[in-house]
Amino acid sequence: MTAIANIAEILDAPAREAPERPALIVDQGDDAAVFSYGDLRAETERWVATLAGAGIKLDLARQSVRDDPEGADRLIDEARTDVRTAIGEIRRMARDLRPPTLDALGLEGALREQAAGLATQSGDVPVIIVAVPEPLPPLPAAVEVAAYRIAIEALLNVVRHAAAQHCEVRLSLGDDELEIDVVDDGQGRGGGPTGVGTRAMHERAAEVGGEVTIETSAGGGTRVLARLPVDLSPRRA
Repeated sequence: MTAIANIAEILDAPAREAPERPALIVDQGDDAAVFSYGDLRAETERWVATLAGAGIKLDLARQSVRDDPEGADRLIDEARTDVRTAIGEIRRMARDLRPPTLDALGLEGALREQAAGLATQSGDVPVIIVAVPEPLPPLPAAVEVAAYRIAIEALLNVVRHAAAQHCEVRLSLGDDELEIDVVDDGQGRGGGPTGVGTRAMHERAAEVGGEVTIETSAGGGTRVLARLPVDLSPRRA
């Protein structure tokens, strides 16, 4: 085994011996924080180390490309895999973060704050109304985060693409599901491919067992309706 292979073995050891990564999202029924800051720090340090190791592997590959081309190719492949894995995990962590405004203002207040912020942007920004006919009870943390992210993504799509004059976000809670209904009077959806934001809304809903439907009316305008299951039954001690 070459010296390069020995070094690569050492670099890989921490990843193989590391404990199973902690989950950043708690159980859907848990009203506690969606993630632990300690877990977040540990996860971040883990993937920073992975990226640093990938950089070392690339340096070694550059140094050995003439004397050991096969070893250099293997190091490059390993570094590429490490980087892709780290990027995927960092994106996952970013998605799992609970916005601080949810704790400070609640779901309704956080959405109103975001709507007010969007209204201050330059350009043709629609009038955004956040309607909550009935006060919402405390919601499971994961559902609350999913609802917030879906509503914000729908609003951003309206502001960026719809050329709408008005947009309403309506939150309502039924017996077993939370509805997030976002309706605008813009130009409707085109026939192009599904965008990143739209995919993100579907993924957010699916993570908590819900679904998102998107409809465009014949006269223009788009409706995004998310239905997220909610269990508010009393919990046993």
